[in-house]
Amino acid sequence: MREYQVVMAGRDEACINAVRNCVADENIRLSAARTREEFDRLTAGRDIDLFLLDISAAGGFERHLLREVKVGPVKAPVIVVASLFDLDQEVCRMADEFLSKPVVPLECNVRLKSVLGLKKLNDYLADYTKEEEEEVPAAGLVRDRFRILIVDDSKFERMLLMHMLGDNNDFEILTAADGEEALTLAEKLIPDLIILDVVLPGLDGYEVCGHLKSMASLENVPVLMVTSLEGTEARLKGLEYGADDFLKKPVSDKELQLRVRSLLKRKNMHDRLLEKYWTARQQATLDSLTGLANHGFFQKHLAAEMERARRFREPLGLLMIDVDSFKQYNDMNGHPAGDEVLKTIAVLIQKTVRTSDLAARYGGEEFAVVLPRTDRKGTLVTAGKILRAVSDHSFRHGEKQPEGRVTVSIGASAAPPEGIDPQRLVAAADDALYVAKGAGKNCVRISS
Repeated sequence: MREYQVVMAGRDEACINAVRNCVADENIRLSAARTREEFDRLTAGRDIDLFLLDISAAGGFERHLLREVKVGPVKAPVIVVASLFDLDQEVCRMADEFLSKPVVPLECNVRLKSVLGLKKLNDYLADYTKEEEEEVPAAGLVRDRFRILIVDDSKFERMLLMHMLGDNNDFEILTAADGEEALTLAEKLIPDLIILDVVLPGLDGYEVCGHLKSMASLENVPVLMVTSLEGTEARLKGLEYGADDFLKKPVSDKELQLRVRSLLKRKNMHDRLLEKYWTARQQATLDSLTGLANHGFFQKHLAAEMERARRFREPLGLLMIDVDSFKQYNDMNGHPAGDEVLKTIAVLIQKTVRTSDLAARYGGEEFAVVLPRTDRKGTLVTAGKILRAVSDHSFRHGEKQPEGRVTVSIGASAAPPEGIDPQRLVAAADDALYVAKGAGKNCVRISS
């Protein structure tokens, strides 16, 4: 496990020591810069994972560093350390997180782990996709409108929080008076942030938070818990139930706005990272032309389905499909026209097979279909449907083909319940495809 490199700039020794104590047991190397020269020396030639900037000192170099770090070539998030009175609009816009003074260990740990967790995910995806030049921005609200759910049994408190958030067109505000109503609304409307009071009738805030974090559709929605309880026990309990942050009553409007903005930034970044992940995953598993599974994913899927079929003693069918006289089609009509044929056949196959089946582009003009829980007879039925779907379709320039239309030949094989090696199943279907080609094309043959 690599050590995170964190640089803190500031001249408040008590604050530096408090942060150092917070990270003592973590996999973090904290370097402190008390002057601009020391900051330049500590960061020169090093990959920094996180900056902490204490901007509370008047006329200090730390505030200037925030602007330089965020607009410069360094791609690292920034946590601003300050009291509420030291924060202005520019700081709020540029910082990725905020840590209030005096530093509270629990709050410090929550902030550091949250920001470093997102940094780690972003770095991993950049390596995975090899697209570092398209890094996800850590700061800035990109979405046009965010949905916020406020949960409090007091109408006065709900109205007060709404008023504190201001007449802001960036927010769509929803409210709930108890835990059950909150869960129903959250599951139906999927908010971007939930502001949740701890003390509620029926299900308390901790229980509601636990339910929210257990739902796949809501587990990444940040929860800001509001509590009037003193001490750290309430916050620790909230963390155990999955809360992302805390506010203590009476709530300050400036602190509320800061925490809301910070959590929405993180949510926005997380959503964009997930989008980037799924795009990368699709690129790794799908054929770019047809949108079907690619050859590599087909091989993995076939092996997994064969193992499952063997374990439960179920049959497994396989089809190998080849476009007849495809080279001639390309030579006469051009490769762009040939690509359109392949894309159309892919659509026809997808429309014919079940959702539990896997259709893949095996390579060139050849396709494959894996048919779970399908015996020899069922495999032939599916093959016949695909054959007719292609033969009956009116392809452009199809009349120029030797068969007078675009057709396919299909080789089929079926594994017995006791299973066989996946490559033997592929070889059997390939042999059957060769027989179909020799029998005049536009037909189905199955291995014996």
